[in-house]
Amino acid sequence: MPFPAAFPQELLDRFVDCLSVELRRFKRTNTAHEVNKRALLNCSQASSALYYRATRGLFSRLFIKTPSQEAPRRFSALVKILTPSLATSYTGVRLGVAHHIVEFYILLYGRSCLGAGVHDTCLAKEDAVKALNYDTLVSILSKLHTAEYGITKFSLTWGTPCCQISWANLSPQFQQSFRDLILSPYINYLELLGEFSNIPGSTFSGSKMRHLQINSLNLESDNQAEPAVIPPVELPNLESFCTNYSFDIDLSPTTSPLTELKKMKAINIAPDHLSRTERILRLATNSLQDVTVQFHGK
Repeated sequence: MPFPAAFPQELLDRFVDCLSVELRRFKRTNTAHEVNKRALLNCSQASSALYYRATRGLFSRLFIKTPSQEAPRRFSALVKILTPSLATSYTGVRLGVAHHIVEFYILLYGRSCLGAGVHDTCLAKEDAVKALNYDTLVSILSKLHTAEYGITKFSLTWGTPCCQISWANLSPQFQQSFRDLILSPYINYLELLGEFSNIPGSTFSGSKMRHLQINSLNLESDNQAEPAVIPPVELPNLESFCTNYSFDIDLSPTTSPLTELKKMKAINIAPDHLSRTERILRLATNSLQDVTVQFHGK
């Protein structure tokens, strides 16, 4: 029986899809992850028939982990490939990778502020604020969702402990692009981790997300007459929620967004948070499937 002149495209597609699945299955630090990543890169350069499918696998999860002072350079490199440009693909069709991205992670870090002098602490904050206010990041966030496509998970981490960033110091352009992103109908997961302060309590209202992880946040009060009175953060109805109780939550049986929780994780909590945990468990008693409680220092 003679061999076919070429492999059927369906088999080639399945081969590339298998590499994509294996890439997501292993952690980024695993050798197998790097092997599959290299294989997908080679596929993307092999032919126009494989380019699109391999690129989709390579860019489905995008991680930017960088010192804050290096972030603008990384953002500038990314924005060039997000949307169609004058550069052409193998087929001559101008392509971008934004519509391939499903999950987008940003982890910024600077010199530790723990035990650091005032000057070093100010430098760490200044670098992070500059990175988040960078016009290119605002552009990136706006390109990650349209009427036709959008990422389903966004994670923003400020990874330097004991070094708080005030949300009020972030530009109106960044705040609006962040807000627009979490209002995208495609967003389902949001992680906002690190020591951010003065976040408006209405930041998350109106979102359709179902999974939320936020901790070490301090919300601002909109009550100028009584600035110490901080209303509960406005959250959408959630299926999974991870928090360290650094802000207040609506726990009313009739209005709470936590009555349909399936997964609850409370981390680094103090003993006086137990009553709040108990109230959440009661609210979601008919839906909870997975509960984790981690005490501070354990």
